[in-house]
Amino acid sequence: MNSVQIQTKQLPHIKEIPYFEGVCFDPDTDTIHGNYVDELSAYRAKKAWLEALKFNFSLKADSDLIVAIETTEMNSFVLSCRFYSSTAKYAFWKITNNQSPEAQYIIETAHIPICDSRYDEILTAPDLRSVYELSTNSRQSLITGSKLNEILQKIVSKK
Repeated sequence: MNSVQIQTKQLPHIKEIPYFEGVCFDPDTDTIHGNYVDELSAYRAKKAWLEALKFNFSLKADSDLIVAIETTEMNSFVLSCRFYSSTAKYAFWKITNNQSPEAQYIIETAHIPICDSRYDEILTAPDLRSVYELSTNSRQSLITGSKLNEILQKIVSKK
């Protein structure tokens, strides 16, 4: 199974993530991931996530969270935020169990600039979902560097 591996000095746990659009979470590692097509969106999301987590839960990037952006083989950008402290893990639980809709909404839409021309994009942003939901979706393609896989996916999707 082809997938992307997230590994940085800041995120010591290596996790294979199936391809996803929007934002997903991994309950095994207490991590939220956002997949973005451009670097600007990833950094805009990173800033908004950190502000939302600080404002809503008083979390600090140095002591409670580890946040990193990785480039995938398909030239998308994955923002990963791992929750370490007990306070951060409780915040993760609240966000992923629909107990903090304001923080969840910010995390889901943080990459979108707030302006009238992007109103529809804000309304249709994908909801936060578990990586288990992603891996059980058999029609979902996987992140890979192979051009052949991209071509095959296009052919299969035209049926």
